[in-house]
Parts: sequence; structure tokens; C-alpha cells
Amino acid sequence: MSNPIIHISGPDEENKLSLWFICPACSTRDDAPEDTGMTRITVPPWDWNGNLAAPTVEGSVLTVQGKYICHSFIRQGQIEFLSDSTHTLAGTTVDLPELPTWFFGQVEKPIVGDTEAEMKANG
Repeated sequence: MSNPIIHISGPDEENKLSLWFICPACSTRDDAPEDTGMTRITVPPWDWNGNLAAPTVEGSVLTVQGKYICHSFIRQGQIEFLSDSTHTLAGTTVDLPELPTWFFGQVEKPIVGDTEAEMKANG
């Protein structure tokens, strides 16, 4: 059985959902911990189509860590990396990868690389 490509948690005390996914560009950074690709966005302010198998999120996702920039859209289960990203996947579109087994508590591991992504108004 395969793992899903996104995980939904919540709602929180502000009635927001959290959508978790792995960014393949952030997860392969040379200077990053193993689980840095784990990304969380909240609904709202993003809008999500409700599809677990082929998620689309309205608004871009921007992660900035020092000189590292990862800017993308999530559309129909794929992540489209924008050209202002500073990694090797800039300008490409790839499938969202499955979430790792450890994320579901089958292997205890902390999420140390989580960054709160920012919404871009040009979304």
C-alpha cells in the first residue's frame, strides 16, 4: 500500500486546516536535514480543491531560508517550480512525492525542517 501525497490535519482553534506535503526540491538540498522537505500550508489563506489524490492549491508557496528560495504552485498533484527558485528544479514540474512512512508515526522522527510557507499575492 502506498502513502498519500498530502496529509490534512485540523481544524485548529482558528478553524484552519493544515496541508502537509514533501517538496522534492527542498528535501534534496545538500545543506538540509533529511526531513527539510516537509512543508505545511494552512487553509485559509490558501484555497484547496479538496482532492487528496490530485491536490490543487490556489496561491503560490514560497520558502526562503537564507539565500535558498523555493517558489512553486501545486496543481493537480504536481508541483510547478517557478523560475525565481534557486534550486536545480527551477522551471520544471514534477509529481508530488508520497509522504514518508515516519510522518505517520510508524517511525518516530521529529519534523525539524518545517517552514511556514508564505502566500504570494500574485497567486
